[in-house]
Amino acid sequence: MYATYLRLGVLVWHGERAVIRAARGRLARSALRDPARRDARKRFYREMLRHHADAQRLAAQSRQSSPGLAPGFLVSGGSHAPLHD
Repeated sequence: MYATYLRLGVLVWHGERAVIRAARGRLARSALRDPARRDARKRFYREMLRHHADAQRLAAQSRQSSPGLAPGFLVSGGSHAPLHD
């Protein structure tokens, strides 16, 4: 599910609401409406939020260990990537 989180396109400094919105957009319309799948949706959202929290912790650790890192960089999956082309 970590790969799914990466495909959400959410930046580490975005809040939980942005993660939920992006995750909701990845679900099929039938899955969103089916009451029988409610528990599965909740598990999916919680897992995406957990991955987001992990990414935020990694970014915070990276900022503490490399104070010279330019503020325009995003830490994602353990690598540094520029925000702008």
